[in-house]
Amino acid sequence: MLLSALEERVMEKARKEGIKEGIKEGEKKRALVMAAKMLSEGEPREKILNYTGITRKELDKLVIERAN
Repeated sequence: MLLSALEERVMEKARKEGIKEGIKEGEKKRALVMAAKMLSEGEPREKILNYTGITRKELDKLVIERAN
Protein backbone atom coordinates (compact mmCIF):
# COMPACT_ATOMS: atom_id res chain seq x y z
CA MET A 1 0.00 0.00 0.00
CA LEU A 2 1.41 3.36 -0.96
CA LEU A 3 1.09 6.22 1.48
CA SER A 4 1.13 9.88 0.71
CA ALA A 5 3.91 12.05 2.11
CA LEU A 6 1.43 13.58 4.54
CA GLU A 7 0.31 10.16 5.80
CA GLU A 8 3.93 9.11 6.26
CA ARG A 9 4.70 12.26 8.28
CA VAL A 10 1.63 11.71 10.46
CA MET A 11 2.60 8.08 11.07
CA GLU A 12 6.19 9.03 11.91
CA LYS A 13 5.02 11.70 14.35
CA ALA A 14 2.66 9.22 16.01
CA ARG A 15 5.46 6.66 16.28
CA LYS A 16 7.80 9.19 17.91
CA GLU A 17 5.10 10.28 20.34
CA GLY A 18 4.44 6.65 21.24
CA ILE A 19 8.11 6.05 21.95
CA LYS A 20 8.31 9.20 24.04
CA GLU A 21 5.26 8.16 26.08
CA GLY A 22 6.70 4.69 26.61
CA ILE A 23 9.95 6.15 27.89
CA LYS A 24 8.06 8.39 30.34
CA GLU A 25 6.08 5.42 31.64
CA GLY A 26 9.27 3.40 32.08
CA GLU A 27 10.97 6.22 33.96
CA LYS A 28 7.96 6.58 36.28
CA LYS A 29 7.90 2.84 36.95
CA ARG A 30 11.62 2.85 37.72
CA ALA A 31 11.17 5.78 40.14
CA LEU A 32 8.36 3.95 41.94
CA VAL A 33 10.45 0.78 42.24
CA MET A 34 13.33 2.82 43.67
CA ALA A 35 10.95 4.52 46.12
CA ALA A 36 9.68 1.13 47.27
CA LYS A 37 13.24 -0.05 47.87
CA MET A 38 14.06 3.11 49.77
CA LEU A 39 10.95 2.65 51.93
CA SER A 40 12.06 -0.92 52.68
CA GLU A 41 15.43 0.44 53.82
CA GLY A 42 13.74 2.93 56.13
CA GLU A 43 14.78 6.05 54.22
CA PRO A 44 12.97 9.27 55.18
CA ARG A 45 10.07 10.31 52.97
CA GLU A 46 11.64 13.66 52.07
CA LYS A 47 14.77 11.89 50.86
CA ILE A 48 12.67 9.50 48.75
CA LEU A 49 10.78 12.41 47.20
CA ASN A 50 14.01 14.27 46.49
CA TYR A 51 15.89 11.32 45.01
CA THR A 52 13.10 9.78 42.93
CA GLY A 53 11.16 12.82 41.76
CA ILE A 54 7.81 11.19 42.49
CA THR A 55 5.03 13.27 43.98
CA ARG A 56 3.98 13.18 47.61
CA LYS A 57 0.63 11.73 46.49
CA GLU A 58 2.41 8.91 44.62
CA LEU A 59 4.55 8.17 47.68
CA ASP A 60 1.50 8.14 49.96
CA LYS A 61 -0.23 5.71 47.60
CA LEU A 62 2.85 3.49 47.57
CA VAL A 63 2.98 3.46 51.38
CA ILE A 64 -0.71 2.46 51.54
CA GLU A 65 -0.26 -0.28 48.93
CA ARG A 66 2.71 -1.71 50.79
CA ALA A 67 0.75 -1.76 54.07
CA ASN A 68 -1.99 -3.94 52.57
